[in-house]
Amino acid sequence: MVGSYNSDNTNNNEGDNDNNNNNKYINNNKDYELYLNDFEKFKENLLKDGWEDFEFLGKGSYGIVIKAKKKDGQINGIDIRNKYCVIKKKLKNKKLIFDSESQILINILDFKNDYNYTNGENLLLRYYYHEVKIEDEQEYFYIYTEFFNGKSLHRHVKEKQRIDDQDIVNITWRLLVALHILHCNQIMHRDISPNNILVSDDFKDIKLIDFGSSSHIISSSKSLCAVGRVGTLGFIAPEIIFENNYVGRKSDIWSVGTIVLYML
Repeated sequence: MVGSYNSDNTNNNEGDNDNNNNNKYINNNKDYELYLNDFEKFKENLLKDGWEDFEFLGKGSYGIVIKAKKKDGQINGIDIRNKYCVIKKKLKNKKLIFDSESQILINILDFKNDYNYTNGENLLLRYYYHEVKIEDEQEYFYIYTEFFNGKSLHRHVKEKQRIDDQDIVNITWRLLVALHILHCNQIMHRDISPNNILVSDDFKDIKLIDFGSSSHIISSSKSLCAVGRVGTLGFIAPEIIFENNYVGRKSDIWSVGTIVLYML
């Protein structure tokens, strides 16, 4: 994600390299050996647990992300939709990010409000499981989430040049509903950007993804949240850029406004 402050800045399904653009790192000679080594180690460890049909999705300072299929269609006793899952492997020095993102995803899964269950199921990334694995006497962190068959909003805009007005309205409405669900449950996303919004090819479904920068709202009365310069340049609110002590729900809403302008 170019220009991102967030150190964990590649998405669960895709970064700037979409599901159908997986040769970005393979074709880069400088990164080839590192990519091949990491990917092969990743596959080797997952093969032992019954995973197959691996596909590279992204790589960055956080670690590596792949798509894989579970032979028995289950993980931790939970049925996996279409048996495919997105697996994010974080480096050993990313424990704080791992703990935070895992807890946010668990909280989303545990939302009790019927409204959230009904409307949020298809708007927020579904969490399955997380675990710590020991590899070469080091700890690595794994997060397992659903695979959504779509492309980033960034990729859609890049390919179409201009999105139809009705599709813009649909995407914006669904994004606002997803944020409403998060905010009602005291969670801020903090990195609303075109690369963190997956959109189906018919523009009817979206997924808000990548909760690596998300935070719980500390004070519901003032909407204060943990401050810190995270997010993607061009889509973050001024108070984040200038590290203002007040960072709340409105910061996410600002980002939605930039997304609308981006689509126009």
